[in-house]
This record gives sequence, C-alpha cells and structure tokens, in this order.
Amino acid sequence: REGVSAQAKAPIMPKGGASKKERKLLNKSVSLKERQETRKVIRDFHQEVLEKRQELENIKNGELLKGFERGEEINSQVYYPSEANYELQAQVTLTEMADNGIRSRAQAVDLTMAELVSGLLKEHPGEDEECELDWTSIGRVAAEYLSAVPATSFLAGNLIKEYVPKSARARQQRQKREVDEPVKNPAEVEDADKEEKAHTDGRVIALRKLLRKKAKEPINMFEVVVNPESFAQTVENVFDLSFLIKIGKAKLIVRDSVPFVVACDYTKDPDTDSLPKHQGIVKMDYKLYQALVGKLNIERSFIKTRRTSEE
Repeated sequence: REGVSAQAKAPIMPKGGASKKERKLLNKSVSLKERQETRKVIRDFHQEVLEKRQELENIKNGELLKGFERGEEINSQVYYPSEANYELQAQVTLTEMADNGIRSRAQAVDLTMAELVSGLLKEHPGEDEECELDWTSIGRVAAEYLSAVPATSFLAGNLIKEYVPKSARARQQRQKREVDEPVKNPAEVEDADKEEKAHTDGRVIALRKLLRKKAKEPINMFEVVVNPESFAQTVENVFDLSFLIKIGKAKLIVRDSVPFVVACDYTKDPDTDSLPKHQGIVKMDYKLYQALVGKLNIERSFIKTRRTSEE
C-alpha cells in the first residue's frame, strides 16, 4: 500500500531571545504590500488544490507530492500569523486528500486474511516451528511504507491458533460462615433498646433535678459535665445536658467565650415558640477532656459517677 504523509507547519509566537525562528516570524522588514502578495499566492494555491481534488487524490501520479512541495515553498515566504493561517488551511486540505487517496487504494485491494497469511508464510518463512514467520524480514519490507516497524517481541508467534475449549468447572457448594457469638433474635434486640432508653431517660431526669438544686445561678458548663473519673461518662453528660437544653429545662449562657449553664423551665412559658433558638457543636475528645480536668482543677464530678454492670 502506497502512502504519502505531510505535516502542516503552524507558526509559533516568539518568546524570549532572538533565535532563527524568531527572526523569521514577525519580520518587520516585510512590507504590507509583500504580505498582501503572499496572501494572494496562498489563496490561489488553495483554490488550485480544491479544483484539482480528483487528480490529487490519485496518489499514484505524483501530483499530490508536488502539491506538498509547493506548499513548503510558499511556507518559506510566511512571516505573520494571519498569512500562516491561510497557508495552514491549504496544507490541511492536502493532508485530507492524501488520507482519502490512501483509503481508496486500500479498499481497492481484494485480499482475504487467508491469502495474506499464505503469502507471508511463502515469502518470509521462519527458522523453526515455534516461529513460523520471520518478523524481522517483514519489518524491513514494511519500513518503506510505515513510520514505525512492529517489534518482534510483540508479533512473534503463530497467526492461526487452534481453538481449545475450556473445561467445565464443577460448582462448589457454598459453606456457611460459623459465628462464635450467639445470634440475637429481634425480640431480644428490641428489649435491649428499651433498656438503653430507660437508662438514658433516668440520667436526664437525675441531671434535671441536680440542676434545679445546684444550678440556680450560672455555673461553668464544663464543671457540670466533666467527670474526672470517666471520659465515657463525660460524653454521656454532654449528651444529657444538650437534651435538657433542647426541651427547655436548662439554658446555656456564653460569657467571655465560656459557656455557663443555669436551670430554667421554658415549657411553662406561653411564648415558648417565639423564643430565639440556636444550635451549636461541642467537641469532646480525650485530649480536650484531660486539658479541662487539669485547667479547671476538677477533682470531684458535679454529676455522681455511675457504676456500670461490669463493675
């Protein structure tokens, strides 16, 4: 298969120092009249290419190669981007014609895959049975028409392989996963949830009574919730206090960026719905917990330490 390749050259805007290419582009010695004449030459050349399309797409007559050579000659007279744009359009048209010509010749060749393989085996036989084709010899022949030679490590081997059916695999029975812990029934899970809710409600009620007794005046929130004996119960205390504030049984006051808690009861206020409500996020990790215990010198918990079932 015969082919003609061409690469259209586009101007590059100059940057930095004065190289040879930079001296060629934006040449100030070129007059406006010379630029106009160059544009006319390019337009005439492009029009000629379009009129001779059928003749140029016949790549065997050599006219297409002459067209590319003429385009290179005109390109040497281009100094500004506007002229380069016109010249590039002509080069693109020539490249499209070359592509159409090569495709038409490839479609005209009536050659089956079997005939191709037979011809290759006859003209380029391999040295042994493992490699029936001499791919190095094929590459030397193809190098005249292709821009790259296929690597022998990629193409070595038989073109025609025997079909080997896959053996059917026996399906294995899926084994059940053994669980060490006893499986809980739904009823048992529901009972556990009710028991946890009862514990939570009990803690909230106890905290409300404690605040009504000891927090009639604002008291530091961290002194209320921090338990120096248990980080887990400190987190629970934060949760319980936030619930009391939500239902209007406690109030949070911020003074000098320090939160204070005071007991109250907004549920009896007829204007409860019109009162302003705010939301906030309280961060409580173990590092902050230790810092609060040391900074506030908390030795005893405001809320009595609860004993767990494990203890």
